[in-house]
Amino acid sequence: TPPAQPPPPAVPPPVAAAPARYARKILKHLHNLFVPRPNETLTFIYQLELGGDLISKQAVLCHRVLRLARNLAGNANLGASEWRSLLLLLLSAASALLSPPAPHHSAAEQLCERVLCVLFEVWILACHRCFPSPPLWRTLREQCIRWRHRAPLTEQWTRASLCLTARLLKHMYGPLFPAMPISEEDANLIPADMSAEAVMQSWYRILHTIGNPVDLCRPHVISQTPDFLQYSITQEDGARDPSQHPCLQALPSIFHKAMKGIAAHVDAFLGRGAER
Repeated sequence: TPPAQPPPPAVPPPVAAAPARYARKILKHLHNLFVPRPNETLTFIYQLELGGDLISKQAVLCHRVLRLARNLAGNANLGASEWRSLLLLLLSAASALLSPPAPHHSAAEQLCERVLCVLFEVWILACHRCFPSPPLWRTLREQCIRWRHRAPLTEQWTRASLCLTARLLKHMYGPLFPAMPISEEDANLIPADMSAEAVMQSWYRILHTIGNPVDLCRPHVISQTPDFLQYSITQEDGARDPSQHPCLQALPSIFHKAMKGIAAHVDAFLGRGAER
């Protein structure tokens, strides 16, 4: 006799009766998983004192939530309210990880890069299926301005904006215009049936999410955020200039990556994208 199989998990009647309502509530609370615990910094993500290769339980849960968010965006039939809740979840998660100034630990950066990757991928899907409202776009830009000290932001911004540029050029100039080379993985970032209007609107808005790229060579501008100011007033040796935080030493490299991305945009519009 084969062993008895456990019964499938039962869905509580209230959830079955109003799944969208409870989905929004669940998404609203999931961002708490990404918040650093008291007396801990971003190194909570990986237990660095044990060699840097032991992933904490919290990090595992964060990765699961990010996979869930990506699967929901790609496969679920979401309404406008559910899309809004999903985007707000990703914005909250990214804010918890990226806003505080912290040393660039490679392990912590791995999760920071992942949350940004999922944020931009889901955001572009939302632009195709349920275009985000102006307040959501404003929130995205305001948050990205606060994350500019993080190298993964510039990398993911470059990736998303270049993919949109490649699709935009096809709509504007047709198939005879020199194609901009995009990897197969990145090419799938933009839905094949995304309308020309959605591509254009998304391209313009995402291009402006990080503000003026020249600010990346101005530590005194990048550090004018609530998180940097909090750092400056909580130092034991008194008020410290927030622009002197060690993490801002990475700004020259981040600025260089941003300029390379902008140069790629210019070359693409000049029909020289294939030469890069």
